Amino acid sequence: MSKQRCFFEGFIIGGLIGAAVGLLYAPSAGSKTREALQTKLNEGLNGSPDTLSQDEIKKLLTKTKDAVETGISSLKAQVDALKQQRQK
Repeated sequence: MSKQRCFFEGFIIGGLIGAAVGLLYAPSAGSKTREALQTKLNEGLNGSPDTLSQDEIKKLLTKTKDAVETGISSLKAQVDALKQQRQK
């Protein structure tokens, strides 16, 4: 795997983890946060806030959650590998 690809993957995973942590520590209620995410997602994709169905949004959020979980697992594995290297 090339260094550029590793860097890019790390950058994306870090961004996803940062976004997830930011959402977890957001000062607004969960329902307001979800509503704001839905509105912004709709505006970003089509310029109109009523274009995505609830099912489509749930699918997108599920995909994002899965990507974040995969990133966290990958990050944990990398941290464990670094710990093992340091112990040697």
